[in-house]
Amino acid sequence: MAIAVALLIGAGQKTFAQQTFVEGNKDLFLCDFQDVNKSYQLFNIYDLGGLQPSSFMRSLGFAVNKSWLFKLMDEQTSINYFAGSCSEFDPIGQANAWLVTGRIDIPAKNCKLSWKSESLNAKKLDGLKVFISTVGGNPETDFPETPVWESKAESAGASDMLDGEWNEHQISLDDYAGKSIWIAFVNQTYNGQLLCLDDVRVFFDGNYTLESALPRLSLGETIEVKGRFLAKKTAVNAYTVCCRSVDGKVLSQTFSGLNLQPGESHEFTLDTPMALGKKGVYTPYDLWAEVEGDQSIGLTDSVARVSFVPTRRIVLEEGTGTWCGWCPQGILAIENLHSLYGDRVIPIAVHNQDVMTVEAYDAALAFPGFPMGLVNRQYACYPMRQVENDYFLEGSGTFLEAVEWAMNELQTVETTLTEAVVEEGKLRLDSETRFAIAPAAAHYNLAYVLVEDDVTELKTYQANNLATSTLPIFGEFARGGKYGQTRIMNMPFQDVARAIYPSFGGAADCLPKTPVVDEVYTHSVEMDLADVVIEDSTSLVAVVMLLDAETGYVVAADSKAVDYRSDATGIVLPTHAGASWPADVFNLQGRCVRRNATDLERLPKGVYVVGGKKIVR
Repeated sequence: MAIAVALLIGAGQKTFAQQTFVEGNKDLFLCDFQDVNKSYQLFNIYDLGGLQPSSFMRSLGFAVNKSWLFKLMDEQTSINYFAGSCSEFDPIGQANAWLVTGRIDIPAKNCKLSWKSESLNAKKLDGLKVFISTVGGNPETDFPETPVWESKAESAGASDMLDGEWNEHQISLDDYAGKSIWIAFVNQTYNGQLLCLDDVRVFFDGNYTLESALPRLSLGETIEVKGRFLAKKTAVNAYTVCCRSVDGKVLSQTFSGLNLQPGESHEFTLDTPMALGKKGVYTPYDLWAEVEGDQSIGLTDSVARVSFVPTRRIVLEEGTGTWCGWCPQGILAIENLHSLYGDRVIPIAVHNQDVMTVEAYDAALAFPGFPMGLVNRQYACYPMRQVENDYFLEGSGTFLEAVEWAMNELQTVETTLTEAVVEEGKLRLDSETRFAIAPAAAHYNLAYVLVEDDVTELKTYQANNLATSTLPIFGEFARGGKYGQTRIMNMPFQDVARAIYPSFGGAADCLPKTPVVDEVYTHSVEMDLADVVIEDSTSLVAVVMLLDAETGYVVAADSKAVDYRSDATGIVLPTHAGASWPADVFNLQGRCVRRNATDLERLPKGVYVVGGKKIVR
C-alpha cells in the first residue's frame, strides 16, 4: 500500500478544550481525522517508548517522540484520512504510543464507544489496546493496568486498500454512566509496522433523548422547566417529563397525542415552575423522560438564582506584523467578528517586529507563528481555515470558532471600566468587579491594555500575500481591491496595542480570595504615558481583563474609549454639523472607524454617522 502524509501549517498546536454534548443526536465525542487541526484539539499524544522509527516510517513523518501522526491517507484513493501509530523501529523494539482523548462526560447508560482500526502490513500486524480512566489523562499515572478492550493483531484486510476494509469495533460504556472518562488508544506492538485508527466516536444509543433549555443563571425565585424531547428509534405518542430538584421534590407532566416519528422532536414547558435556592448559589436538578416505562437519558445540571446576569465579553489577542504577508487574513477575520458580535469581542492587535511592537507584550504571548490569536488566553486559533485552495472564516481552529466556544462558557462575574481618563499625561483607569455567583477560593489579577485605532502615520507598509488572489473572501485585499497590492501604504491599523499595565500577568491581590456575591470591588491604576507611543490621542481605547491568577485565563473583560480631558490638555473640542464631540464615528456599513473622536480629519472623504447624524467629509 502506498501511504501519503498531508501536512498542515500549525498542526500539533494544542488549542481548544474538549466540550461535551448531551443533546439530541449529537455525539459526546467524534473524530474522523478529516480535519487535522480538530484532531489535534481532541487528543493528546504521548510517546513513552522514545525509539527511532525505521527509514520507511520516517519517510511518512514519524520521528523519535512522534509516535502518532495526523493525517495519513491512502495514496491510491486520496479520500479517507486517518491516524497512524508506528511500531517499526531501527533497531527493532516495542512501541508504547498513547493517543488520549480529553475529558468526556458520560451522562447515563446506553452510551457506547466505537472506532475503526486496521494494520497496514498483513505480514507485520499491529495490536491495539483501549484503556479508560476516570481520574485523568496521564498515561503514566491515571490509567488502570488492564485494558477494557484488546486486539493482539488487527487484520490488514484482503487488499492493499484501506477504504471499506476496516475492522469496526464497539463497546458499552454503561460502567461509566454518570462519570467523566478519558480514553486511550495504545499501540504496544513489538516489531510491527503501522496501526491505523479512524472514526472514533462516543455516543448515546437509547431510544429517546432529552435536551434541557434551562439557563445556568436566572433572576427569579422560580424558573420554568423547558426542553426538547427527541424520538430517536421508535414512534412516540406520549411521554412524561420528570424534574427533581435539590429538595427531592419531583415535578412531572405528561404530553400526549403527539404521534412523533423516529427523528422528530417536541418542545415542552412544565406547567409548574421549579423553585430556586438563595441568591448566588446553584440549585441542582435532574431531568429525564419516561415512555411507557422506558426511561430516556437523564440530565443533571444546575441553575443559580442571581441578582444580575453578567455580560459575556471576549478578548482576542492577535499576533500580527506589517512584515507578515498573511496577516491581512487577521484583519478580515476581526472585521467579521465585529459584524457578528459588536463590542462583545475585544480585539487587541499585538504586533511583532515592526514599529508598533510592544516588546514585553509580544514576548509574553510568544506566538509560534503569524497570524495567530489567543481567545481569553485559553484558545489558540487562526484567522481562517484553509481547505485545499479555499479559505473559510468559520470552522475548526478559526478565530470565529474560538470566540463561539468562549461565548458559550458560563459568565459568573462582570468587570467594568468605569473611567478611562487622561489628565496631565497620565491615564487613570477605574474598574469595578462584581460576582453573580460565590466563587471558590481563588486569586484574581487585573491587567489593563491601551489600544489605538486608525494608526496611519507610519513610514512602513503592510505586506499582503492576498493581492494575487481573486477569492471573494479576501475582499479589498484581493486583486483589484482597495488594498490589493503586495505592499500596502497608508493603511489604517486598528486595535493596536500600545501598552499593557502593570504587566502581562496583571496586578495581584486586586480582589479578596473569597469574594462576596453582589459586592462591588473597585480598582484604580494610573499609567504614565510619557514613554508610550501614541499617534492620535482621540483614537484611544482602554481594556481591562480580570485574570484567573492560577490559569492565566481571562475571566471577564471590558473596553472603554479614553477621555482626553480638554481642560487638562488645552484641546478645544470642535463642533461640526450639530454633532456633539468627542464621539464615535461610524461608516455607512456600521463599522466604528474612530472612537472618541474630536473631528473627521485624516479620514477618507465620504459620509459618516456621528451621534446619529450623517456628516459628509
